[in-house]
Amino acid sequence: ATGELHIEGRLVSASNQTLRCKVTSVSGIDLLCVYKPVSGERPLWDFPDGHLAGREIATFELARLAGWDVIPTTVWRDDGPAGPGMCQEWIEEDPSAGVVDLLPIDAEHPGWMSVLEGQSGTGAPIRLVHADLEAVQEIALLDAITNNTDRKGGHLLVDTAGRIWGIDHGLTFHEEDKLRSVLWGWSGVPIPPGL
Repeated sequence: ATGELHIEGRLVSASNQTLRCKVTSVSGIDLLCVYKPVSGERPLWDFPDGHLAGREIATFELARLAGWDVIPTTVWRDDGPAGPGMCQEWIEEDPSAGVVDLLPIDAEHPGWMSVLEGQSGTGAPIRLVHADLEAVQEIALLDAITNNTDRKGGHLLVDTAGRIWGIDHGLTFHEEDKLRSVLWGWSGVPIPPGL
């Protein structure tokens, strides 16, 4: 929240300006983070300009209050190199792990929940599935509560220790119903009392 930000590079696949930074604290501890300045937000027809960073922080705070440790630490910075914006702890992703997948329709997938069936680009029948894990269910519930309009498989990370994280929550808290998610496996299933 207060360390000096040093830009290391840009995440070019992101639709808004998204920068990887190193944060150096006064005690000399270095951390990596994602920095999204408000000045780098692309205008959207259905969200007010300059609000995406605040929505990311609000989603993190709501998850924290619910006791769901599934969003990396996310804070506001007034003093970023490209102006005010949000910073989120960098998650070192395990590229061999995932919680959302496309499988051949006849493939066995124990421990996974089916979302929908469709066809690949070549016309082969496929199934969209996601892991049946409590952390994923917490993220699905958080998406429903915050009205997340942008839950893609790429916004679910598994870190090198096997923990599951949800990222990219700028398109939340819209006043209209806009829930768009790949996490529909629990549709129609009662929410467990613990959640």
